Amino acid sequence: MGGLLDDGFDIRVTNSDGTVTRYRSRKRKAPPKPPKPVVAPATTWTLDIDDLIQRTGMSRRWLFTHADELPFIRRITRKSLRGDAAKLEKWLDAERRK
Repeated sequence: MGGLLDDGFDIRVTNSDGTVTRYRSRKRKAPPKPPKPVVAPATTWTLDIDDLIQRTGMSRRWLFTHADELPFIRRITRKSLRGDAAKLEKWLDAERRK
């Protein structure tokens, strides 16, 4: 292989038989930025069943029966519920307007 000529993005290679092969080099892309770390939202499910009973005025049985229908309750286990205070207040405001 003969000499290499580099002029900008074109590279010409002179082969031993005298022919010239041209290669077009590609612009290098910047390495990808590392993904931003996923930050878990602050835990908002802080109300236990006793807090929910006090704030809603509903019975324990009613809350467990309707837990899947209420947007402010998450069922943790079969016998445990957690509530979100902000979502509870929003739901209570909507219920008062009805």
